[in-house]
Amino acid sequence: MSICDVQLIISPVSLVFKTVLKIVDPLYVRITFIGTIIAGTINIMVAWWLLTSIENICQDQLLGTHSPWTCPSDRDFYDVSVIWGLVGQTRIFGSLEPYSAVNWFFLGSFLGPLMIYLFHKAFPSQNYR
Repeated sequence: MSICDVQLIISPVSLVFKTVLKIVDPLYVRITFIGTIIAGTINIMVAWWLLTSIENICQDQLLGTHSPWTCPSDRDFYDVSVIWGLVGQTRIFGSLEPYSAVNWFFLGSFLGPLMIYLFHKAFPSQNYR
């Protein structure tokens, strides 16, 4: 699970907490901003500490076979950079893609909840659970 996945999971949960605790929006924005600054600072400090204190970190050829310091996520970031930088969005989402028909599912995932909402408004006595 990447950092982006964790952020996607945590964001709605924090919005629910904001609503339940009745925190006003300006205060919520300040709390989120300060929390992000603190978390980012701690993240950079720990990363710097690890990089300066562990010998041969992220160098697979110099580490043992069962070392926990192999940095496999570096490969993930490299792969994503290659996909977006070399292949490009047109080859992934555009008409040059061999599976361009799959993109219609994005439209379906947008229209599906909208249709349910409209049906609920049109027939309020029906139970859609």
